Amino acid sequence: MGTTADIPRADPGMLMEFLTHIVPFNELDTEKLREISERFAMKFFPKQTAVYRQDVDDVNDFYLIYKGAQKLTSRALTTL
Repeated sequence: MGTTADIPRADPGMLMEFLTHIVPFNELDTEKLREISERFAMKFFPKQTAVYRQDVDDVNDFYLIYKGAQKLTSRALTTL
């Protein structure tokens, strides 16, 4: 498992521009966007990588997709 130091930081200027098009970040003022942008890290996932697995993985992070796509699937709920 890598440490925070192993994860590359995103370019804050590029990230600020990206966030201005994403709800709810587009509602923030420039100073708040700058503050948030400086805390983001880049993470790369190869195709077919499961980012989260339902009922298996704890959700500890929040991801925004900058480039590419993610397929979302869910286990069906069964009623007894």
